[in-house]
Amino acid sequence: MTPPPSFSAYSSELSELVATLFEAAVDGILVFDEKGLIQGLNQRASHIFGYASEDVIGSSILCLLAQIDAPDQTDDEAGLTVASTGFNLLPILTSRNLHGVRQDGRQFPMLITVSTHDMHGVRFHVAVCHDASEVGASSNAPGTSQGEPRHDLVARRNEVFCRFGTDFRLSFVNDAYCHFMAASREQLIGQDVFRGIGADDREKIVLNLRRLQGNGAHSRYVQQITLPTGERRWLEREDQLIENKDGAIVEYQSFGVDITERKLAEEHVHYLATHDVLTGCANRNLLGDRMQQAISDAKRHRATVVALFIDLDDFKLVNDRLGHRIGDDALTVIAQRLQNSLRDTDTLARVGGDEFVVVSELAGNAENASHIADRVLEAMAEPVEAGGELLSVGASIGISIYPDDASTPAELLHHADMAMYQAKSLGGRRFQFFTPAMQERATYSVNLAGRLRRAIDARQFELHYQPLFNLGSLKITGIEALLRWNDGSNGQVLPEHFLPFAIEHGLMASITRWVLRQACTDNRRLLDIGLLDVPVSVNMCSVLFQNGQFPRVLERVLADTALPSGNLELEITESIVMAESQAVAANLRAVKKMGVRLSLDDFGTGQSSLAQLRRVGFDRVKIDGSFTRTLPESGDSAAISVGILRMADAMGMQVVAEGIEKETQRNFLREHDCAIGQGYWYARPMPFDQLLLALK
Repeated sequence: MTPPPSFSAYSSELSELVATLFEAAVDGILVFDEKGLIQGLNQRASHIFGYASEDVIGSSILCLLAQIDAPDQTDDEAGLTVASTGFNLLPILTSRNLHGVRQDGRQFPMLITVSTHDMHGVRFHVAVCHDASEVGASSNAPGTSQGEPRHDLVARRNEVFCRFGTDFRLSFVNDAYCHFMAASREQLIGQDVFRGIGADDREKIVLNLRRLQGNGAHSRYVQQITLPTGERRWLEREDQLIENKDGAIVEYQSFGVDITERKLAEEHVHYLATHDVLTGCANRNLLGDRMQQAISDAKRHRATVVALFIDLDDFKLVNDRLGHRIGDDALTVIAQRLQNSLRDTDTLARVGGDEFVVVSELAGNAENASHIADRVLEAMAEPVEAGGELLSVGASIGISIYPDDASTPAELLHHADMAMYQAKSLGGRRFQFFTPAMQERATYSVNLAGRLRRAIDARQFELHYQPLFNLGSLKITGIEALLRWNDGSNGQVLPEHFLPFAIEHGLMASITRWVLRQACTDNRRLLDIGLLDVPVSVNMCSVLFQNGQFPRVLERVLADTALPSGNLELEITESIVMAESQAVAANLRAVKKMGVRLSLDDFGTGQSSLAQLRRVGFDRVKIDGSFTRTLPESGDSAAISVGILRMADAMGMQVVAEGIEKETQRNFLREHDCAIGQGYWYARPMPFDQLLLALK
């Protein structure tokens, strides 16, 4: 039997679980729509009613039920009657005891529970049907007194069955009960019926028995027991009174169904809904509940709650270089380390690929919060072994405290996130507390991001060009495109004042595409009017260059602008090369194949190796201006600059010295065979129109 089509809306794992529970149920289950048409039934229902599933699917549920007397309806309930069929759902939805009709026409007493569900706009009903005639057969069969169950029938029943006296001592148990309790009959007879049952469930049983004594109403409920081994089991049970001829209660009997598998499956589904599958940490859903509970407790006790937002530094490099399998192994190890560094009462949640949150109740003051952060950093200090690799993984931590910094869970988490970004901006591997100034910066950042988005459409960006020149002849050998933003009434904004926010808000790829196209357009114009035939250099952003579609973007720009590929140079930072991702490697090969030149920007400030330089095949390396500006006075800068020049010469690459501001710097570099320079000593960046005038 296949569950109804609506079940397919579940995830595959949950759908399999629902299908398994559907078929494993010991009661009959019918699924019918709002017209009363049967859409599915399990094997147990087929057995109870005597029909094969194909014989009843599509038929009215009324064919399985005896005549139902409809109760009085309110105006709202009258809407449960389907106009087109006249089918009235109300008696089925509100009844407890009905009579079913088997295929041979025989009627039988039936306990029925109906629930209504909406899934993706489709409403359907699920009826759980219990054949009450099987229960009656064991206690009301001819020749059986009220005091004695028919042992042969009870012993063969799948239901868990027992009898106990008014002193709550067991007088009879069937084999299923013994199996359920993991004990022999001899061990159970005469024992307390509450054996292994917790206080809450004991109260549930007592209340139900009192209800039976008061009005005789039966009710089915669930109890949990714990075996001496610690194993938990669940029983869905229903109790009955046994009276003597004078109407006095002499015993109780209880029958039920072992629903342990179903409850464990439900717990597993709940676990999947509240925990991260990879690490076993809480997920965002459970984190939200824990934070709300922590704040509620803190309000009552005038205590504090600390939230630590943890971001693993440069963890993306692990995934890019070693693959996600090793990355996942590392995350599992890291999560366990973090958990071990916390108290049992603290909550650790994974809220992103490499992001975790710790919530600590009653942590006290900022000093105590610092201790928690110190323990986390200490846990991250040791290398992580994953997939045979030894990885050094740091962490940036932001801390926010209730009630000082926030009044709600969302605000507490948001402020911890802000503080984490501050820690990361300071180099990572540290923690920072939230301050109101961070909120002001965040507000400024959001406003600036909105203005940047509008700037692209409003054509507020422009390019300035700074020439590269031969240190000997002083002839122009290239031009570098540098971005400027004319922000309306705010005037011209330099890149260092807005690019960090563009990166933070994911705008760099769009901006870099505009820069690339405009620079190629302008350089094509210089070619057409015969003023200059040199490469234009464009600084690449990592987001765009790590996109697998970048070669197509570049091809389209070159085709649209008709610029020869040799007249374009892309400046790549060391961080992009160090990523060593497959996309970056493929893009580097594609760019070289097109004939576009490659330059390694700010060389000497990062961690790129000679092997990487050789493998990529850069045409040029650029000595960072921080070295050039201290020449020739600084011995360290001089040694580094000379070393770069010799290395580049040995590898057949040109060297461009950035930041030349003095004649002495130009002379030093020229003496050590540096051919090309760039800086204010020769020319400042200028708008394109001004460049045209200078060239003419």
